[in-house]
Amino acid sequence: MTSGIRELPPNYRWNFALLFTGSVSFGAMTAFVSIDSVIPSLVSHLTDSAFLIGMIGTVFNISALLPQLVIAGVVQRSRRLKPILLTGGFMRLGAQLLVPISFWLGVTRSPGAGLAVVFAYLAFFSLGDSILALPWLDILARAIPVYRRGRLLGWSQALGRMTGIGAGFIVGRVLGNPALPFPSNYALLFVFAIIALLPTVICLALLREPPRQMTEGERIGLLSGGGLKLVGGDPNFRRLVICRMLVAMSGLASIFYVVHAVDVGGLPMQAIGQFVVAQTIGALLGSLGFGWLSERRGPVWVIRAGSLIVALAPIAAFGVNAWPGVWSTWAYRTVFFALGILETVWFQGFSNYLLEAAPDGMRPLYVGASSTIASLATFAPILGGWLLGRTSYGLLFGLTAVLLCCGFAASFTLRSTYEDAELDKLTTEAQACRKRQGH
Repeated sequence: MTSGIRELPPNYRWNFALLFTGSVSFGAMTAFVSIDSVIPSLVSHLTDSAFLIGMIGTVFNISALLPQLVIAGVVQRSRRLKPILLTGGFMRLGAQLLVPISFWLGVTRSPGAGLAVVFAYLAFFSLGDSILALPWLDILARAIPVYRRGRLLGWSQALGRMTGIGAGFIVGRVLGNPALPFPSNYALLFVFAIIALLPTVICLALLREPPRQMTEGERIGLLSGGGLKLVGGDPNFRRLVICRMLVAMSGLASIFYVVHAVDVGGLPMQAIGQFVVAQTIGALLGSLGFGWLSERRGPVWVIRAGSLIVALAPIAAFGVNAWPGVWSTWAYRTVFFALGILETVWFQGFSNYLLEAAPDGMRPLYVGASSTIASLATFAPILGGWLLGRTSYGLLFGLTAVLLCCGFAASFTLRSTYEDAELDKLTTEAQACRKRQGH
């Protein structure tokens, strides 16, 4: 009976191993050049402008999300997705090489030129990630069935974060080492990130892509206005976008936590390594816990639990701002622990939910439309920088906490896909039993 339910796609073990290894490699890479701690610290060496520091998240997210509806059109028409996948993979690797080469050539002698290099890296890396994301998700959905996806995402992200804990200690040692002055210290971190990213590119090249089931006419037809109207007319899709946008308002404050910790909390630069470790532990525990939760209750409960935990970040930072003291170090460990949780919520919660909620054959359009709309939230760091320049850290952190709590409330309007999946399993089981009885 179980075999009827648990029938696995061709090349399942091969693709599972490669997707698993690639995810572990990518998780380790992100610890060396964390967008929430290392990159803001790097930019703060080149400028003290809150607006430019806030631009970090905006540039990164716009390049990652805004092009996805266009990329969805390319993916929807394509018979094979691996060429698109590899294009994005090599773009990410090339972007990583840009920073250390430029820094060692002396570009940071001019702060403006140094900033241009950093923002070019952010734009090209995230654009490569955007090109890669849609075909990767589509292949994931076809290669790994939903009842095995939670363990793949959970354990691969968890192992990646475990290696990231070691990377966090390395970050602290490199940035706190007087023998490695700026910018050599940051250039070295990018070299470590490149080494960590290489296995991901190799794994992408070795994937065995499952065949796509749609005909050419269906692929082209879904790109018409009618296809987009179907996406926009789905009430559950609209509720998901609202919830995702509210949770994405965490970006109002996320770029400013590390600056606030040093300038207001009085923490030393070496503490950035502790923040990376705390963020990695949060992502590690989130990966394991949410992988388990996703397989048993569905990704909607990952969204609910995660959005509530993430609200702890601005609440803890608000407390440090109001009452700075010896407890600030632990408070900021909580902040970055919650940010680590958020990293797993995006993928195991929102992306995994969308893979199941989208009708078969329309995943690229659903994911592309969702990402394009969510790109509006990339202006949150700019808005946060503008708000901080005119008000205070207290107001910025307080507003962020309120919006995240609203996102938690909105998550309860989402339809659960878990019950649908269970019904499909029972139907498959019954059909398998009837076939055997017929023989």
